[in-house]
Amino acid sequence: MSGSEVSVKKGENVEIKLNGNASTGYSWVVKELDESILQSNGDPDYKADSSLVGSGGTYTYSFKAIETGTTTLKMVYLRTFENNPPAREFELKITVTQ
Repeated sequence: MSGSEVSVKKGENVEIKLNGNASTGYSWVVKELDESILQSNGDPDYKADSSLVGSGGTYTYSFKAIETGTTTLKMVYLRTFENNPPAREFELKITVTQ
C-alpha cells in the first residue's frame, strides 16, 4: 500500500503489484529510487484481469536489495508522451538490513 514501510534483508527481492491498463497509454514509471540500495530486476510482468480487449490488469515489479540502507521507491502512473501530472502515485519506504 502506498505510504507504507517495509524491511527486507540484503539479497532478498521486493515485489510491487500495481493496477493499470496498458491499452490507455498510461504506464508506471520509477520516479525516485536509490539504485545503490535497491535495483530493478528488469521489466515488469503484466497480467490482464480478463481476456476482453481494453481491460485493466496488474503490473508486477521486482527489485533486489543489494546493499543495506533506506530508500524511498516512488512510482508515477502517467502517459510519458504528455506533460500532464501523474494520474496516480505510489510511494514505499524500504529499509534493507544485513
